[in-house]
Amino acid sequence: MFHRILFFVAFRWSWFARMVSTWLTDDEVQKIYKRTGEIFGCAVSYLYMGEAVGFENMLNTWAFWEREYARRGFVTLSVNVFQ
Repeated sequence: MFHRILFFVAFRWSWFARMVSTWLTDDEVQKIYKRTGEIFGCAVSYLYMGEAVGFENMLNTWAFWEREYARRGFVTLSVNVFQ
């Protein structure tokens, strides 16, 4: 449940997500990064049909967690991996 809350507040309250992300374990960050990547990858696959609602928000949320994932020393993944 906590991961879901962090996922949704990451973009709107990035200061909150930055603060809380320092308390998360590497495993928790990996789970959140994977989930946001899956959601963003799905949105990218539908772009050919027109504008995806909330696309920029999804991009910014995924980018936030990707930076946190990389900051912890993990190699980031291409968005194609998540599709």
